[in-house]
Amino acid sequence: MPGSRAPEPEEEARIQRVASSLQQQLVIEGRPIETTPLQERMDRLGVPAVSVAVIDDGELSWARAWGVVEAGGEQEVTTETIFQAGSVSKPVAALLTLSLVGEDKLALDQPVNQVLKSWKVPDNEFTRKQPVTLFHVLTHQAGFTPFAYGIPRSEAPLPGMAELLAGGIRDWPAVTVESVPGSRHAYSNAGYCVLQLILEDVSGLSLHKLAQREMFGPLGMTRSTFDEPLAPEVLATAPYGHSLERSDDGSGRVPVPMDDKADIAPGATGGLWSTPTDLALMVVEVVRAWNGDSDTLISPALAREFLTPQVDDEGLGIFVSGEGPALQARHSGGMPGFICNLVFYPNTGQGAIVMASSGGGMNLQQELMAAIAQEYGWPGFLVRRTLADARPGQLEELVGKYALDVSPNLVLTVAVQDGSAIGQINEYPPFKLEPTSEPDLYVLPPQSLEIEFRRANDGTVTGLVMRRAGTSGHHYSRLEEPPEE
Repeated sequence: MPGSRAPEPEEEARIQRVASSLQQQLVIEGRPIETTPLQERMDRLGVPAVSVAVIDDGELSWARAWGVVEAGGEQEVTTETIFQAGSVSKPVAALLTLSLVGEDKLALDQPVNQVLKSWKVPDNEFTRKQPVTLFHVLTHQAGFTPFAYGIPRSEAPLPGMAELLAGGIRDWPAVTVESVPGSRHAYSNAGYCVLQLILEDVSGLSLHKLAQREMFGPLGMTRSTFDEPLAPEVLATAPYGHSLERSDDGSGRVPVPMDDKADIAPGATGGLWSTPTDLALMVVEVVRAWNGDSDTLISPALAREFLTPQVDDEGLGIFVSGEGPALQARHSGGMPGFICNLVFYPNTGQGAIVMASSGGGMNLQQELMAAIAQEYGWPGFLVRRTLADARPGQLEELVGKYALDVSPNLVLTVAVQDGSAIGQINEYPPFKLEPTSEPDLYVLPPQSLEIEFRRANDGTVTGLVMRRAGTSGHHYSRLEEPPEE
């Protein structure tokens, strides 16, 4: 099993340096980098288990797992323990799609209704202007009804995909097109449900069987599955997902095992179970194709399309940014009680996958990725900012309310107090925005967060983007203030 061999002494030393030196991805010039041991952060953030695989020089370098299957238990996780991958399922489904494109069974510019059999995209005013194509679906530009699907494991099984898309199940709406395809980019779970149905209708196979034929089998990904419900013997070895609750003494949050271990989501949107080692094998194959050294999964030409930004920083099912050595591909995933993150650099052959069994793993995976980046010299992963004094009147221009575009009930209020910009989201604790040498960029160093304000042509502040350092972030629009009486 790749990653199961005993590491060489030098490699073990690198693993220990990573595990002892978790840090923030955001580095403030002139301030010392604070590091924390992995176990201390797992305890603090309420993460019972974390599993990691590191890619270096285009190959799986090492894999390691820490923690236990269930909080308070004694059964330890290993590198062969499967975790829920969440939305990291999407680039996997995208690669399966491209494998069928390479076999001339699909075409990127093809209207999807030409290949869908068991359900069709409903015709309406938007699709009459532009049919939904496979390219639109892969790049989240189809304009489908926004929705997140998932059910408790106790309510398994999920309905068939055609039935799910038709609506009327639970409170789930029928999926239709709500804007002209190709006119806007909006991350879409419903779109990847449609993609799964395309794959199944065209291949005549379930998503898992298709993945087994095209990817899992050829690449040796023996610990990956889209099957749901999981076979009892497989579920028995999987870790519990954990929610977080306040401890009785108020000292922090404690991990609480979920009922039935984990929820269920449609395969292509978030239903993959896997290991960091298996996902690393997939990444290594993509890097080989990118470099023209393999066509086992997809051709070099399709690897180039997969890892080329098509709209914003969206490739064909994976986020892509940077250029040259710093060209970075990434995707994160989350299901209740689980977190997954995948990052790799096609031109340097570096990367890592982190999977954890708690919602608290979101911060942990970022800090662990930053420690790996520091140890292996990933180009551009650590985001470096220089603090600066605000010019006169700069902070006052920011004062106002900003609503999250995808969820307008979430409102960020910015005020100026004692010469500092203070932000507060709804009733959550307020925080200080520290100005940087880039006039409209502010940072929250303890959380590795950045807030970049956006302006109209006349210089008026119209909105902002809040992001974790190194990611694309979420857009907020400035609300009009009521006139003073």
